[in-house]
Amino acid sequence: MVTRTAVGYMRPANGDGASLDSAMREYAEAHGYVLLGVFVEDFDSANSGFSHLMNRLETLDDAVVIVPNLGHLASMKSLQEAVRQVIEDRHTLVVMYPATSQTS
Repeated sequence: MVTRTAVGYMRPANGDGASLDSAMREYAEAHGYVLLGVFVEDFDSANSGFSHLMNRLETLDDAVVIVPNLGHLASMKSLQEAVRQVIEDRHTLVVMYPATSQTS
């Protein structure tokens, strides 16, 4: 079995960051991914979790990017699709809960 490298990304709402982090780690383990870390968007900080994610992806080949749902990529559907295309140009995007569109 080939092990793939993965990173997670989320924009937590309503204090659900810890539970989403745990869910992403469990998801990665269950699917045989080596999770290098989870990048978290912090709207109260100058640090951009998304920028850190994109910088990390530049150093990886064919990584798996795990998100809880597409709402974590962006609020607007058109931006979600644009971000998805950028990620999927070189990597694989895995959406844990594809039926939900909100950011939690």
